[in-house]
Amino acid sequence: MVNDSDLLEQLVAHAIPAVFVNVLMLGGVTAVLMSMSWQLALLPMIPIPLIVLAIRGFARYVRPAFRRRQVELGELNAALNDNPSGIREIQAFNREETEAERVWTRIVRYRDSLLRALRLIAVFHPSIELAASLGTIVLIYYGCLPHRHRRRERPEGAGERGECAPLWRRRRNSARAR
Repeated sequence: MVNDSDLLEQLVAHAIPAVFVNVLMLGGVTAVLMSMSWQLALLPMIPIPLIVLAIRGFARYVRPAFRRRQVELGELNAALNDNPSGIREIQAFNREETEAERVWTRIVRYRDSLLRALRLIAVFHPSIELAASLGTIVLIYYGCLPHRHRRRERPEGAGERGECAPLWRRRRNSARAR
C-alpha cells in the first residue's frame, strides 16, 4: 500500500505538471515555427513514426516488466510484514530457516524483476530520445541550407562563412526588407 501511494504522489507531483509543461512548450515551439515557415514546422515531425514505434515497444515490454516488479515488491513486503507478526509461531515450530529462505527467495525474485525492468528502460529511453532528437537535427540542417547557398548575400549579423544564421535572425531580416 505504501508503494501505491508513492506512485500516486509521483504522478500528481511530477508526471502531470511535466505533461502540462511539455504540451505548452510543444504548442509554443510549433507556433513560432509556423510563423517562420510552415515547411520548417513540418520537418521536426519526420521522426514521429519512429517515436510511435518506440512507444509501442515501451508499452509492450517495459510497462509489463515494471508491473511485474510492483507485484514482486508487494509479495516481498507481505512476506516481511508476516514474519514480525508471527515470530512466536515461527520460533515455536522451529521454522526460522524456512522463513528466512522464503524471504530470501522473494528478495531474489524482486531483484531480478527490477533488473529486468531497468535493462529494458535503459534500451527504450535512449531510443525514444534519439528519435526525438532526429527531428531537431533535421530542422537545424534544412533550416541552415538556404543560408549556405546564399553565402554572398549574408544577412546582417549572420557571422562568418560556413556559420549557420539562426532561423529567427533570418525571419527578422526578411521582415525588415518588407
